[in-house]
Amino acid sequence: MKIFLFVLLLGVMFACDGKDEPIVQTGCESMSCTINAHCILVDSAPSCVCNNGYHAEELLCVEDQNSDCSNYSCESNSHCELNDNTPTCVCDNGYHLENSVCVIDVVNLCESYSCQTNAHCVVTNNEASCVCNSGYHLENSNCIKDMITCDDINCPSHSSCEMENQKPICFCDDDYVVNSAGTGCVFSCDSITCPANSHCEATADDGGCFCDTGFEVNSSGDACVSTDPDYPFINFHIWRATNGYQAWAGWSNKGEYYLREMTVTTPAGRSTRTTYYSQPHFESGYDEAWLLSDEPELEEGEYTVTFQYQVGSSILEKTLTRVAENQIYLGETGYFTITNSVIDPFDGLKIYLTPNFNGTYQRYNLYTATGAWIKQTSYTNGVSCSSGSSNILTTDENLSAGDYIIVFEGTDYSRQYSYYSGVLFTVTE
Repeated sequence: MKIFLFVLLLGVMFACDGKDEPIVQTGCESMSCTINAHCILVDSAPSCVCNNGYHAEELLCVEDQNSDCSNYSCESNSHCELNDNTPTCVCDNGYHLENSVCVIDVVNLCESYSCQTNAHCVVTNNEASCVCNSGYHLENSNCIKDMITCDDINCPSHSSCEMENQKPICFCDDDYVVNSAGTGCVFSCDSITCPANSHCEATADDGGCFCDTGFEVNSSGDACVSTDPDYPFINFHIWRATNGYQAWAGWSNKGEYYLREMTVTTPAGRSTRTTYYSQPHFESGYDEAWLLSDEPELEEGEYTVTFQYQVGSSILEKTLTRVAENQIYLGETGYFTITNSVIDPFDGLKIYLTPNFNGTYQRYNLYTATGAWIKQTSYTNGVSCSSGSSNILTTDENLSAGDYIIVFEGTDYSRQYSYYSGVLFTVTE
């Protein structure tokens, strides 16, 4: 709004001996202003300003247009004011402009407004009222807590929500348990039964059945099969015996494999079959079977052995080939250490031996160093062996000094299966 300066010129009056009239000194005597303007002193200097009702445009004083509010109309709750000599509508006191309309100022109507429990005050259309807090709803003039359902929560991985006592609770999926922190579910092997030749493992986020060492998943993905082409038969051998050949097979069955038949076919095509009417097996999960032929002598070449065995209700066959060893098979050496062997004039051959395992031996076969069979001795209940102990084995055979082979067969308690172990030793007089 322009400010018009109205200057009241106060003349300075001088008197000369009281004879002259007063003289007024204004400073504007020599100042000529444009039309509609007049001279005033500003800091004792003359200056031209537009008359009231006029304003400066370039070097002229032009008349103000609508320079007052007399004919200016405003909306409700507002009035006219001059702004730079221009009439403008402004909201009345107690009102404010909102969406081009003057509305009444909102006073804090909730300041003294009291609401019930679990509710708060809001102002709508300049009126205070109570509404329920978030998570509550109005029921019989009271704010009641909303029921949270499974739709309102997110359960962690490997879990799902169920309502219990009107509350949503996350439960771990089958084969999963709550972790130690109580914040999620981890895989558990407790209720898992894995198929043969596999075991359960729990990983950080998952788990399941994994094949044992030496086995791999089959093509259908539902079983673990051995990477050993001889499986389930291990330590299978054919070697020269007293008459013809001796076949021996052991296999790891884990209580699942039961041998029914073993058929050995010589290189010349002659076959010998042994049928097992009561399946030989140990609780340890290791089985063995023997076949001693009545051939007159060992036939050199490749032998074919067909095993018929049972897995559950299924009858399976496995055919293996071996080249017969033209020597006495010593099996797993190291089961016994022979410290001395002598010919006693009264007891015959006395062998001083130290077992290197805990178990028993049920029989032994005695051979010459060149493989000629001498005798076999069996023990119904077996002879106990303790690792590091001293044992004396006596045989009344009339032998001379020289080199011999003794082969023991028995049970190794620590390994939970039978062993076959031979030792070459020297007899002195």
